[in-house]
Amino acid sequence: MSGNNKLLVFSGNANRELAKSIAKYLKTELSNANVGAFSDGESQVIIYEDVRGKDVFVVQPTGPPANQNLMELLLMLDALKRASADRITAVIPYFGYARQDRKDQPRVPISAKLVANLITAARADRELLGERRAEAAAGPGLPGHPAAAAAAAAATAAAAAHRGAFVAARDQ
Repeated sequence: MSGNNKLLVFSGNANRELAKSIAKYLKTELSNANVGAFSDGESQVIIYEDVRGKDVFVVQPTGPPANQNLMELLLMLDALKRASADRITAVIPYFGYARQDRKDQPRVPISAKLVANLITAARADRELLGERRAEAAAGPGLPGHPAAAAAAAAATAAAAAHRGAFVAARDQ
């Protein structure tokens, strides 16, 4: 159970150590959830904490395996919203589809925009992106941070956002 009864930090399987570090920085513990798979490989998410009315952060990079990690993120966001979380922030230190941010030839998708739309459709209220190449990825959220500072920036931004402030950093 988390120490702070208003702020909860959840993690998928992509980088649990980063999520634990962010939770520790925020003086709380990683919240209790099971992110696993059925025997056919389908992702399964079960949230074990009461999130009703709480400020929730989901830490989940969408790096390799990008599709698996993205699906975990989407399912976690949906489960948290259905469990009545007040505000959900997707903390995405690495945005795996950022390079696909424009049509560079005919008959290709703008995958970064599609993924951003999926995250919005899964009902994230905000996104904190650690690396952001793509203006097409702009949905709800803040300007990105250089990838080298992703962990510190995510923790700082999560703490500031919880206090009603926001942190923005320019890419160098």
